[in-house]
Amino acid sequence: MKDALQSLQNRMHPSLSSLAKRLDHSFVLLIILFAALLLRLVFAAQYTAHPIFETVLPDRVQFEQFATGFLQGDFDQPDAYYMSPLYPFFLTVVYGFFGIDRMYAVFAQSFLDTFNCLLVFILGSTAFNRKTGLLAAFVYALYGIAIFFSGLLLESTLVTAIVLATLIVLIKARERDWRTGFWIAGLLLGLAYLGRPNLLLFAGAMPLWMLGSLRDESTRTRSLCHLVCMAGGFAAVMLLITVKNGVVSNHWTPVSPQAGINFYIGNSKDAEGYMTKIEGVSDEPITQIKTSLEVAEKKTGRDMTLAEASRYWLLKGVRYWFEEPAHATRLYAKKFAMFWRKEEVPLNTDYSFARERIPVLRLPYFAFGLVAPLALAGMGLSLLRRRQSSSLLIWFVLIFMLSVVLFFVTDRYRFPVAPILILFACHAIFRGLDWLRARRWKATSGLALGTAALAIPINISSETHEFNDMGKSHYELANVYFEKHFENLKTAISEFESALEENPVSIEAAHNMGVAHAVLENHELALSAFAHALRIDPRHEATRSNLQRLLTLICNPYSQKKFDLNEIAKFLYENNLAAEATAIYEELVRREPRNTEALFNLGITYAEQEDLPRAIELWKKALEIDPTYTPAKESIQRARSMME
Repeated sequence: MKDALQSLQNRMHPSLSSLAKRLDHSFVLLIILFAALLLRLVFAAQYTAHPIFETVLPDRVQFEQFATGFLQGDFDQPDAYYMSPLYPFFLTVVYGFFGIDRMYAVFAQSFLDTFNCLLVFILGSTAFNRKTGLLAAFVYALYGIAIFFSGLLLESTLVTAIVLATLIVLIKARERDWRTGFWIAGLLLGLAYLGRPNLLLFAGAMPLWMLGSLRDESTRTRSLCHLVCMAGGFAAVMLLITVKNGVVSNHWTPVSPQAGINFYIGNSKDAEGYMTKIEGVSDEPITQIKTSLEVAEKKTGRDMTLAEASRYWLLKGVRYWFEEPAHATRLYAKKFAMFWRKEEVPLNTDYSFARERIPVLRLPYFAFGLVAPLALAGMGLSLLRRRQSSSLLIWFVLIFMLSVVLFFVTDRYRFPVAPILILFACHAIFRGLDWLRARRWKATSGLALGTAALAIPINISSETHEFNDMGKSHYELANVYFEKHFENLKTAISEFESALEENPVSIEAAHNMGVAHAVLENHELALSAFAHALRIDPRHEATRSNLQRLLTLICNPYSQKKFDLNEIAKFLYENNLAAEATAIYEELVRREPRNTEALFNLGITYAEQEDLPRAIELWKKALEIDPTYTPAKESIQRARSMME
């Protein structure tokens, strides 16, 4: 009897131990999820309370317009065809439940990104083990740009959630021969495509992964069945979006007309590897498509549909490969490096700019520069083990990288692959620890040295890979202070100055800074700002109009503030504003008709405008007042010689 009890205890011990480990892992996971949610909620509160939250993000503006239109029953919005539809539908659901307020959407995304931490844990536990899943969830919880994107009303967080869910379902379906699971995975992948169209390449590459490891006829038949199921789920989404596009805008296609112009932005002799402006084409989401159509029609000399215009830009980008193969090779090498570099390449919103202003973002979070070299090492280790689950993740990373590099690299486009890279990074860490415990010094040192060798090119500082949009970020924030927080005009001016330091040819920043100075009655500084703007574009109507108003105020004899009109006129003349200088000198001469310097300088401004007779007349008046005024004599002689 005693032996039987001992035998029973021996059999129960492993199960109890396993249960204890699971409970321990669950407790740790709950702490990680709580910390992730807390950080994201704190960021949401700080971010929505800061004026930076009110800066204009073109995509967000369109998403909100479509969502509010849907809620008000306006389903016939032709412009909705131009944008990826996933995120507007998400906003519609959030606003429908909680009310039309950006804060509700931001807090909803805080919970969604916390759910992403859970999905990272599930995917890590499925593809590797629970320890890897836990560490990856912890890293993602403290992944700085994930927290940042959770507060932006953009598609990044939502697409990442769907991508993670797709990969989990695919692995589970493959392990269990679950046909419905493949259909669900196809459905999810279709939804992800509606948020990030470059995922179409991954959908097209799935047959290669599913059929690539087959060894016999039975598994080949089963995998073909799985592939059909997955294609069916994906096709269902494509059919729905095609019908929606056709009914709303008469474009019977699931493909956005942005594809062609976006491809050309990343594939031309002027391409830089990131978002750049094409001459004549707007960089606003919807007007970009419309203006790209106009430019295509102008260049071809015929009317075109949106699909034809998109094809025009696509073929123009493809021709670049054949016409400039050496340049294209260098460009793709640069884009490949940008994809793996530590920098987060901004698109309309700058993570580093936000970090300077939102306190919770200043904490020491995990970043891409740490994750990427470990992830590459982890991918290499996974290839050696030849597991199907990890091979799917490697396949996703490679195809997703290609889909980004084919166009251009930005932090938003790269972000959905970050959780997968985090998983591989954690896998590399645990493999290294296992080798260290087993005293496999050679393997451990090889892994450490290999990771360090990868970390150097990824993290080394390089002017070639300095990407920031600080000038635009300062300008957008300054406009928020200027337009919506009028009590903070001094802060607006400071931001405009920073914008001009980053981008000295920003005419809008110079003009708006001039207006802000004028409102604060810093008239001399306003003049300086307007002059800066007109040096950039002498025909800028808004600047000329506001400068004229300011000069009218300065010339008002009843103004409480007295101005040195002579100095102001000199300043205008020195900044190539002869007409404006003339007006000031005319007023000065009217007030002081015997001011020889004013008469002489007024003559100079007329001479500058090629009115030599009027200039000579003024110089003669100066000589009548002071016959010894040599500059006037010399100027008259030069003018007469020019008139002969």
